[in-house]
Amino acid sequence: MSLIIKTQANGIHQHETKAIAKIREAFSVEDEMRKNSPWYGYAGYTLVDKTTKKEGEFDLILVTNSIIIVVELKDWNGKSIKSANGNWYMDDRDMGISPVSLTRQKQFILVNKLKALKDKFTGNPGFVPRVYFFVVMCGKVNFSGLPEDEANHVISIDKFIKFANKIAFNKEFKPHPNAQHLDKDFGLIDKIFITKDTPPKKVIVQKYKQEEELLAHPQKIYTEYEATSTISRSDKALIRQWHFANFKEMSLQSSKQRAALLNHERIISAEFQQSNQLYKTALVPLIMPEEDQITEQYNELVEYRQNHLRFNDFITTINPNLSEEDKLDLIQILVSKFAEMHKLGISHGDINSHCIWISPQKDVAISHFLTSNSENIDNQIGDLQSSLTFLPRDFQVKLANVSAFKKDVYMLAIAAWHLWESNRLTPKALSNLCINSDHWIADLVKKAIAFEINDASQLLREFNAKRPTQIVEFIADVALLEEYVTADKIYKIYPEEDEIYEDEDNKTTLYRSGDHLVKEWSDVHLDRFSSSDILKYQHFFERLKEATAQNLSYLPNLVRYGISTKSRSLFVVFDVVDGVKVDEIEAEKESRLQLAANLVEAIIHLHKLGLPIGRINHDSVLFNSENSSFVFNDIIDIRPYLDHKSEYYPAHIENPTSEQCHNYAIMYMVCQILRFKIGDDSTDFKWVSDAVKLELNETEFPLGDLNRLLESIETTQINSDTPTIRIPVPEKFTELEIFADNKRIYAALEKGRNGNDIMVKLQGIGGSIHFILDPNIKSIRFVTGVRESDVVPHYVIDQAVLEIDINLNIEHSIGRPDYTELSDFLFNLNEFSTAIDDVLQDQFNDQEEILELNTDFPQSTDVLDIDQQLLTHDSQNTSVTDEFVNKIALDTIHSDINKATALSINTNKLWKAILETETEALPYIVLSQPLQLVDTKIYIARYEDDNDVLDKFPKDALISLIHKTIDFNGEDREFRVGDIDIQNSLAGELRIKGVKHADKIKVGQVLYLRTKADKSSFLKRKNALEQILRRQSDIPNLVDYFEPASQIIPKNYDITVSDKDFERYDQKDEDEKVVVSLNDLQREAFRKLINFGPVSILQGPPGTGKTEFIAAFVHYLFEKQNANNVLMVSQSHEAVNTAAERIRKHAQRLDTPLEIVRFSNRENAVSTNLKDVYSDSIISTHRNLFLTEMEERVLSLSQSIGVDKKYLACALFLKVNLFGHLSRMLVSAESEDEKLLSKTEWNGLSVKLIERLKDYSQELYSSLIGLNSRQILDRENQIWEILDETFEVHGKAANNAKALIQIAFDYDQLIDSPNANYETYLSKTRQFICGTCVGIGHHSIDIANQTFDWVIIDEAARSISSELAIAMQSAKRVLLVGDHKQLPPLYSPEHANALARKLGFSKNRIEANLKSDFERLFTSPYGQAVQGKLLVQYRMAPAIGEMVSACFYDNELKTGVIEPFDKPYQEDMVRVVPNIYFNSSVQELRSTVAWVDTSEKYSDGVGTTFYNKHEARKIMALLEKIHSDEQLLKELKDRSKPNEPPIGIICMYGEQKRYLRKQFNSRSWNEEFRSLVKIDTVDSYQGKENRIIILSITRNSSDNKIGFMNMPNRINVALSRAMDRLVIFGASRLWDMPRHKESPLGLVLSYIMERTNDEQRYQYIADQKVTPTKNSKLLKPKYKTNSNRGGNHE
Repeated sequence: MSLIIKTQANGIHQHETKAIAKIREAFSVEDEMRKNSPWYGYAGYTLVDKTTKKEGEFDLILVTNSIIIVVELKDWNGKSIKSANGNWYMDDRDMGISPVSLTRQKQFILVNKLKALKDKFTGNPGFVPRVYFFVVMCGKVNFSGLPEDEANHVISIDKFIKFANKIAFNKEFKPHPNAQHLDKDFGLIDKIFITKDTPPKKVIVQKYKQEEELLAHPQKIYTEYEATSTISRSDKALIRQWHFANFKEMSLQSSKQRAALLNHERIISAEFQQSNQLYKTALVPLIMPEEDQITEQYNELVEYRQNHLRFNDFITTINPNLSEEDKLDLIQILVSKFAEMHKLGISHGDINSHCIWISPQKDVAISHFLTSNSENIDNQIGDLQSSLTFLPRDFQVKLANVSAFKKDVYMLAIAAWHLWESNRLTPKALSNLCINSDHWIADLVKKAIAFEINDASQLLREFNAKRPTQIVEFIADVALLEEYVTADKIYKIYPEEDEIYEDEDNKTTLYRSGDHLVKEWSDVHLDRFSSSDILKYQHFFERLKEATAQNLSYLPNLVRYGISTKSRSLFVVFDVVDGVKVDEIEAEKESRLQLAANLVEAIIHLHKLGLPIGRINHDSVLFNSENSSFVFNDIIDIRPYLDHKSEYYPAHIENPTSEQCHNYAIMYMVCQILRFKIGDDSTDFKWVSDAVKLELNETEFPLGDLNRLLESIETTQINSDTPTIRIPVPEKFTELEIFADNKRIYAALEKGRNGNDIMVKLQGIGGSIHFILDPNIKSIRFVTGVRESDVVPHYVIDQAVLEIDINLNIEHSIGRPDYTELSDFLFNLNEFSTAIDDVLQDQFNDQEEILELNTDFPQSTDVLDIDQQLLTHDSQNTSVTDEFVNKIALDTIHSDINKATALSINTNKLWKAILETETEALPYIVLSQPLQLVDTKIYIARYEDDNDVLDKFPKDALISLIHKTIDFNGEDREFRVGDIDIQNSLAGELRIKGVKHADKIKVGQVLYLRTKADKSSFLKRKNALEQILRRQSDIPNLVDYFEPASQIIPKNYDITVSDKDFERYDQKDEDEKVVVSLNDLQREAFRKLINFGPVSILQGPPGTGKTEFIAAFVHYLFEKQNANNVLMVSQSHEAVNTAAERIRKHAQRLDTPLEIVRFSNRENAVSTNLKDVYSDSIISTHRNLFLTEMEERVLSLSQSIGVDKKYLACALFLKVNLFGHLSRMLVSAESEDEKLLSKTEWNGLSVKLIERLKDYSQELYSSLIGLNSRQILDRENQIWEILDETFEVHGKAANNAKALIQIAFDYDQLIDSPNANYETYLSKTRQFICGTCVGIGHHSIDIANQTFDWVIIDEAARSISSELAIAMQSAKRVLLVGDHKQLPPLYSPEHANALARKLGFSKNRIEANLKSDFERLFTSPYGQAVQGKLLVQYRMAPAIGEMVSACFYDNELKTGVIEPFDKPYQEDMVRVVPNIYFNSSVQELRSTVAWVDTSEKYSDGVGTTFYNKHEARKIMALLEKIHSDEQLLKELKDRSKPNEPPIGIICMYGEQKRYLRKQFNSRSWNEEFRSLVKIDTVDSYQGKENRIIILSITRNSSDNKIGFMNMPNRINVALSRAMDRLVIFGASRLWDMPRHKESPLGLVLSYIMERTNDEQRYQYIADQKVTPTKNSKLLKPKYKTNSNRGGNHE
């Protein structure tokens, strides 16, 4: 019988067909083995192992009557194959991982599939068929040199087909007699392969794996696929799969001609090396084909840029958002690419949608040079090129006799027209081409398709000539100063009483007039002002206005300022202030230090503010020692003031800037305040005098800023800071000294065995002391131990509840030990007393634990079993029941979680602690041995751990090893030990490169691992927060607004917003009916937020339309408030994109010009509708436009500098294309990392470039013939002289020309440089700037040195202080948007514990103390005065919304949704819940809210997390019901948006998410249903919504504790994601306990149970085996089990 081979569609590749045909023929010969049944084969199938998720792509699986054979086919031709380091090499060419290893993995996958069917085999019951594998070599190559373990599995095809004979087969495989009935199970085995979920086999080329199809040639001669690197998912290429059998030309059956075809693109692309622009533009093959390897079906690897879209894809997705100017820019860039090609004498030959690639940044790439021709190259495939084109046949005929360049121009113009019209370029579009427009570009296209344009260079010139240029000459109008101009004579209104000084040189006078000081600058003639003068004075007045608005304490009250036309003067009038001068200050050290710090902070802020500053000297600052305040009574000056003779002048700096002068003067005054001479040592403030000397000795940029000086003033000396306590101990204990480890003694506390005793352990460097204290009398009872230790182990740090800055001197006592000194010290620390209270509270909670019954019950893990045992016991022993009831009463009072109140923590202190402890949240190792040098560059750091610390990082991560220490100022500091070589490191052994200070790293020290990205993020946040804490932000006292008790009086901006203003944001449908409008509560919030500040706060509960609100608010700021710039940031890219798109729509709809820039370090994070305003897109456009226009711009200046255009053109070619390009390409040739170009190729590059000189100067060309690239660069000066002689240009004209060319060249170099500062330019010039909280802080954007009229931070309640700081530091006004009743900021457990130790509160108080800054502000007296609330939600069905409102929002949240239940309704502008559930076959969905009880079984614990199999089974059963309801599925699908599944399963624990996903993926759902369901954790769900939410509460542990589920935030988020239906799966017996009734889920359960009589809205579905008792609608018994399942997990 025949061998029957089943082939999966597209699974088998053409070069394998011959081999498979040969095998089929051999195994179809009649033989006794195939007498009863044919054998089967499966070709081209992919199988996936469900456990490991690994894929196996099978060329052929042969199922015989007794065994199964896996066949890997290799059609390789060469001399020999060798194996080394796991790879195979054919003739020294790396062929990748050993096929034997890969096929062995496939064997493993197939065996696992067969094992799953073990009990179903009938031929040999209970046994799995044996599986063999072979790599079958079909080509001509010697593989005899392979090692034995591989050679045993490699065989030639001729030998393999001999297995078709029974004798050969039995000799090789020796099948067991009982196994020779596999034919009975062919149908069973068939099911492994014949399923809908079996994907086709994918090829791998050079470690790139085939993905989805991208393009098929119209003649089917090749197909292109996207391909992903098997090493890195971010690395992409394109696989072009050739089908040479489909060529009509017989010559393609020759491997030589095939090689010529494949090499043609490489030959053409080599010509592009002459042009830097084209070198980066062309997408070309990545590997050189070898003639003997090019089979009938051949896979070619081609360059592919993931961020580029093919022409038609770009037209569909990006082009519709482009303005006309954007489209013209893009057309110009596109044409310029082909113009450059034509300049090199190269035509493309097939310009069409397939070969043009465009990125959202308007970067153009070109591919498919198979049809190209070059004037300099002999074309060997000319007769094949007509078959390769994508042009329809009729167009090929039409263009048959047209020159190559004109043909390109023809198609290029058509492509440009389709870009302009936003139409896809298809064969149909070509056939129906109609250019019916009076726009100038239409005329140009018509001219091109009439063959009146010779090449793309001419097309570009004519395009540039026709494109209108808007030359705008900016002329400032004096009207800009109108509000500041007066006709008053200043000296009459403010008559002079006492002249303080008159500066004739500066034409400035300062005098006193009553209670005012008047400063006047004479000779100011308004009628003579130039534009620059107007702008200068406008800037001066705006800065004064801004300073006045900030109400800065150190500036005198400004009474009036302006320009007097009568006095012809500029004037400033301010109040007289009292105070003493710097040498009259009488204050203590601490006060003087505070004064110095405040003075430095003030000048830093004034510089940031941009206030024009003049003299700073002995007389210009007045001090008040009592409150450490001061006032600059004469600092404002519009004209530069430099007094070279003043002691406050920095004479050591040559030509200092104004800012350097100011900084020196302030530093000089700091020294005066602290009473030491500048440059000398100070006895009292040595650390400050050292810092001053450091600044004086700075040479690179002296006195650039005073931040270092300020940091020094604010720190204290470490040695004087840490007290030493003497502890007397009995002689049985060792005497020792314990020093603070980085100013930290770690204190661990736990309850003692007797009464209220507390056991305390203090440990630092040197050892530890253990003692018992009595908290009632606040004294130490006795010491229990003293132990020596050189280091503090990390587990000690983890166990500590407190950090204390103290040194301990433990000495033997004389007589009875007296611990009073230590006791008094500890109990005087508030943090220590708080920690004691928390330990006592825990002890009380344990004693009152209601479930610790003294009755013994049989062990069981089943809730129902224990329930029955408890009820039985109750009936026999009434005393237990009484005790049980009594303990329930106690439990109502005391929860198992100590609801500790928040401590009063100063915001300044909290923010500093957050930064200082962040490193401790990083993964770490504890060094177990000294760093070992293994060679000159590599150290090994060994650690002991069962887990590999590197498992937490991706394999390509850049990781540094960090050590934390403390600096001489007592501040936390860290230094980089070195960088980890992740590829060569092992578990327990890190290899470290670039190690510094190895001698400082000791055994037992903790070393942290941090990626480069983490460090970048940390530094951004750290710098921003420090700026705010130093009061250098634009709102100087910004930190004060976040104090929980802040009673700052808000500023009233007195802005009127009318109802007509609001109506502009109404959205209407096609019938002009308003469908979206700001409701009354939104309008009330809008008016309040815009009027009160400068820091405002908006609470936006779920579904209340905060994005729509933000969009209207931002638009109003630009249109009505004339905001110069607004910065908007958020935690997530998704939130940024959504808000920015809405704002943009308002601007477009209301014709409001708005320049936007969207910053991101990842393009794929930017939504499609914002791609055109993505920062990289704007920058790329600018770069490309400059390159296209550079020559034209330079040549346009020829007349003005007095030289001929031809000379200038030739000079530009020499500088940019000859010298510049050769120098640039030399870098590539000398690169060690990747040889983009060989030295030989580079040296010969000059030949082609010199050839192009013919077009500029025949004489110059002749003089350079024969020179190689090296000689060209060496003779650059001589060549310039030849140029000047040739064109007879000398002297000034030649110098001017070369200077101009140099400028163009420098700009050309800079434009590709990271130092170009484009991002800074965009952030300073665009109106609306948006990005993520951390991303916007990138140094290239330079947010810190800018000022924004408004900063809006969305999702602010989820941000930690340092993330908020990045944006807030630069704000004049701040709006925080969020909801503190949803997810809080995310601190890792390690970070939270470190914060608790740092701030002195116990772990029980972590949640209470680490509230969001949003909440601290919102609940403060100030916050209540400036807050807005959005209190109408449009997401949740009424039953869900009302429950969420009652349980989490004090019934404030109103519902803008109706669920009519088939009843008529009249409301407008509400969401209507579709009536698709009530008649559903799914019981759980018939009510809006359902609680499905899962009390029957306990949850399972894994580490600190949980999963619940019982709950998972019930959820899967619900999904089965939904899957079976076809009508419901159809309705859900019809109402779903793309990529927004209608069904969401939210898990409260990560382990439950993993378990549910595993269960879901193992079911045989169809792909359509899979796409309708999303499974995730609650922490990933904020901001998202689904029509149906299924909530898996998960936790039902035997100890009846609820851990973090006592926090309402996460529960609120989980419930409020539901739009139409909410199904809660949870153990109601747990949440109905008296101790948990007031917990969030206890309240939710009670709410539902009280309303179950309303069956349309609420229902409760009991667990099948759990019967409610007469005393409760739920389970009555509350108990504890001895089971270990679940454990005690918090």
